[in-house]
Amino acid sequence: YGKDTWSPNVLIHVAFFDKEVIFTPIMGDGSPRREIYTIDNNKLYISQQGLFDSEIWKTVDSITSDYYLISSWVNNTKVNTIRYYFNLEKAEAYVASLK
Repeated sequence: YGKDTWSPNVLIHVAFFDKEVIFTPIMGDGSPRREIYTIDNNKLYISQQGLFDSEIWKTVDSITSDYYLISSWVNNTKVNTIRYYFNLEKAEAYVASLK
């Protein structure tokens, strides 16, 4: 989580529905997108343009009262960890604290 060498700090609203997830950028670069998702063996798989890749998934590392800590994996290698906040103001405050 936080700033890394390849990506600026961003804030994205993520909304999960029955089997669909919608990503809407609030701060930073990015385009809105809508994908389908599935959960299998405690792994969250989110499609890329409707196609799933069995080598790309997310896991929940921890849950706090403010956010989920989610890790992304590619080919069994952890590539990043992101905070998924429940409250927009707390998310904005966290992103601002990284600057």
